[in-house]
Amino acid sequence: MRHDRLQIRWHQISQTADEFPAASAEATRTEHSSLWPLLLRVGIPVVEGAESARDFALALLTVAAEVEHALMVQYIYAAMSVSPDPAPDGVIYRDRLLRVAVQEMGHLATVQNLLLLLGGPDAFHLQRDVMRQHSDKNPIPFILEPVSESSLATYVVAEMPAEVPPELAQRVAELVELAEQAAGVDIHRVGVIYELLQWMFGSGEADSQVDFAELAPLPDPPTLTDGDLQDLMVVSRYEAQREEWQVFDDDIILPTIHTRTEARAALTAVSAQGEGLRDLESSHFAAFLEMDQAFRNGDVIVRPMATAPTLGPCADDAGSVITHPYTRVWADVFNLQYQLLVITLYQAFGTPRTNDDAGGPRQELADLALFGMRRVIGEIAEVVAQLPLRSDGSGAAGPPFDLDPAVLASSDGAQLTAQQIRLLDQLASRYAAVEAEPDFSANPDHGNTLANLRAFDTRRRNVISPPIHPVGGPDDALPHLPADRHRPPR
Repeated sequence: MRHDRLQIRWHQISQTADEFPAASAEATRTEHSSLWPLLLRVGIPVVEGAESARDFALALLTVAAEVEHALMVQYIYAAMSVSPDPAPDGVIYRDRLLRVAVQEMGHLATVQNLLLLLGGPDAFHLQRDVMRQHSDKNPIPFILEPVSESSLATYVVAEMPAEVPPELAQRVAELVELAEQAAGVDIHRVGVIYELLQWMFGSGEADSQVDFAELAPLPDPPTLTDGDLQDLMVVSRYEAQREEWQVFDDDIILPTIHTRTEARAALTAVSAQGEGLRDLESSHFAAFLEMDQAFRNGDVIVRPMATAPTLGPCADDAGSVITHPYTRVWADVFNLQYQLLVITLYQAFGTPRTNDDAGGPRQELADLALFGMRRVIGEIAEVVAQLPLRSDGSGAAGPPFDLDPAVLASSDGAQLTAQQIRLLDQLASRYAAVEAEPDFSANPDHGNTLANLRAFDTRRRNVISPPIHPVGGPDDALPHLPADRHRPPR
């Protein structure tokens, strides 16, 4: 079953005890007072068409993967809009936002390990807005925007815990109202999805958890068993591991997951890092609240950047079509490189680990993805952010982060390689188009950027489709970028 084709609707529960046994309702209200008001407000996600607990959980994890991918990109875009210099209060807020984005990447990889545990390598999912777009009340609408009071409000609400400390309650309530007005929808928190998943990976007993089976229509039986898990030999060949992805810092979550207990622990850790239920001071919720205060104090210096930049027509008046010809070709270059990055991540996750972990195809793909994230995407994004939005030279642009779902339509390695080669061929023509624009000569640094991109593209071609060398050995004249194997994530 393709779990990205299932739909999620949010089941609203009643404030009365009519829908479930009185004893359970009373226990829910008293023992779980922090979660109960949240469930009343946003409901419980129900997967339409899921016939088993396994299918149900896989669909929830699929939408969770899309949310984590979307939040990561939104946080990167927001960080780009903030000055890289220390604020008047001494804090470099761009770095703080980028750190949150890196942690979201850890969340995304952790969800991939959970998908693997239940569905095997065919369950990996790196789309960003496919299942969410076709589900009822999409959790956290995807929109790229510079830092503002309303965007920070959206991020606070996205990461908000079920129970807000009393001293923060008034400001958080104001931010919830602002976020819902700005988004135009009732924002459904991802935290409920993680709460339900933790319950499904448990025993189903209402010990320290709400009994979701009495509150919403779930499969029968509603919880997972050890029989729903993949063979550990399969899991060990495909799981994302900290060393191969160069995760050296304790604040980046990326555990290997082999049991239901470990799955619950991973879900709890991801949820807690966002919401701060156990460590409020180091949570994303706290980070965005602090930035909200700094923004109101005038300490966060924001540069002009477009809201929802795009190369195509906008669905509404909120988007910004890039019409400046030089900016358009650079934005196209950015989109193609971003799609290559996502494909490489997808192909790396889906490539089995070999005995030679240090130099096998999986590790080469992982190294490509890491270099793309650290050195390539940011450089092109900065170029686009410094160029004008409109053909008359007015306005500020921004990297569009357009992702064509078709590039991830197949998990077959040969087809993913073909997709990469197709995009690389398009990039070669786009680089030529950049050089043909009159504005190219006025930006000498852009020539260096193109040289770096061409060298990286050559390295990529050699990894995904190695050339057949003559007996004398490989052509040492081909450019090769450093593998960047031991560089800690920033």
